[in-house]
Amino acid sequence: MALESGGAAAAKRPQPPAEDGETGQHDHLSALPEPLQLRILSFLPLRSAILASSLSRSWRGLWARRWEDDGNPSASLHHHLRPYASPSSNKLLESLELRQSQGRRGRIDRYSLVVHILAMRARVLGRYLAAAAGCGVEDLRVELRTSPDTPLLFPFPAAAGPALARLSLRGIWVSGLHSRTARPSAALEAVLLHSVRLDDRDLARMLALCPRLRVLGLHSCTGISRVAVTAAMGLTSLRSVTIVDCNYLTAVDFAAVPSVRSFRYSGGFFSSFYLPGDALFADLDIRFGVQKSRNVLICQKVFSD
Repeated sequence: MALESGGAAAAKRPQPPAEDGETGQHDHLSALPEPLQLRILSFLPLRSAILASSLSRSWRGLWARRWEDDGNPSASLHHHLRPYASPSSNKLLESLELRQSQGRRGRIDRYSLVVHILAMRARVLGRYLAAAAGCGVEDLRVELRTSPDTPLLFPFPAAAGPALARLSLRGIWVSGLHSRTARPSAALEAVLLHSVRLDDRDLARMLALCPRLRVLGLHSCTGISRVAVTAAMGLTSLRSVTIVDCNYLTAVDFAAVPSVRSFRYSGGFFSSFYLPGDALFADLDIRFGVQKSRNVLICQKVFSD
């Protein structure tokens, strides 16, 4: 109970939380640095995040900006480019280039670009990749969900960026491997390729440009017939190799890489297969599926004749 000015007793009712700036009182969360507030919002369930933003002007502003750009200099950023989507591809590109112009404040740790647009132009893709590299991206994923009108290329290592440690490509062609200006990607430790157009020479050159490579993944790369790592490539840190459904593959040779600890293979039979005899394998998984083996098809033709 509480006494009013006239002496009458009145029930003390709970007061609704005041908006920031109206009472001079601030919640403890609002006192945190803005990047940390954004980080907290990103982990809250949707209803809790909406409730928090409804109780505070400052949090409401953060919630509105959360959908445009999380503002966290160590954030993950995902852009999915689709026809007639909002925000448009141009708006997303502008926001990415704005972060690039912010220097260290605009830094992004992980960036994912998924393209679902048939009319995607190579020049626009190049701007996305350049902006991502300028933001110091360490983990880059580029995926084409559809086959564009004109083949899109990922220029390697030019588009890799000096900080890139992990590269994941899917459905895109790789170019620039044999350029005279190509320089090794000194920070790159993981290369994961899915449905990427490469031939044996391209793959060998790409591996040679990754001296610190630790993880190699090849999935459905049908242009490859041979995967071989020689001592001259200097891949002394390679630890994990995964090869899945590369249907034209006939030869695998990692005999010169005793550092390998994990080797996983699923696909057709080989005509040539070498693993290092002195390697200390912690994970070895080899599964042959005859239905997809090019070698089996060749043998069937030979014996049928």
